[in-house]
Amino acid sequence: MIVADSNGGWSLASAKLAIQGMAGLPVYVEQPCRSTIDCILAARGSSLPLVLDESIVSADEVFRAKYEANAVSVNIKFGKLGGLTNLVRARDLLQDLNMAVSVEDMWGGDIITAATSHVAATTRPESLLMTPFFNDWTDGHLAHYQPRSQGGFGSAPTGPGLGIEVDVGRLGAPLFSVE
Repeated sequence: MIVADSNGGWSLASAKLAIQGMAGLPVYVEQPCRSTIDCILAARGSSLPLVLDESIVSADEVFRAKYEANAVSVNIKFGKLGGLTNLVRARDLLQDLNMAVSVEDMWGGDIITAATSHVAATTRPESLLMTPFFNDWTDGHLAHYQPRSQGGFGSAPTGPGLGIEVDVGRLGAPLFSVE
């Protein structure tokens, strides 16, 4: 799978030119412009599959992705949707809409990788497009570099909670405490 992802960094004109230039290639175009409406305009008339993520911040945007943008997939992100509950709701909605879903965040280490791996593990296999293990690309691991991917594949840890053991000594001094 090849994904051309500008993270919403192209202007509408640049996105249209790029999408036209990729015509006929086996490429997914991910979030070419900042807003969903500009992505819709940029992809109009193209047969390339569109994936949205950066502009997906609510269920309304999920519906726009499907019914206005004709997107085939949405990358759902904890930080964009406001946490675990909203992320899982969006994932369930995408599955109900028969769309592919990727579970991720804007970036992260061991803790967010553990959380994304658990949501991905509870996603219907036929719906799951991908889930990156961002802790593969970071340092400063707080949970002993767990979970890990091997050869491009990973799984959710099986222990209590997120299944990882956070090294609290690596967190530093608390910002405040409540007694």
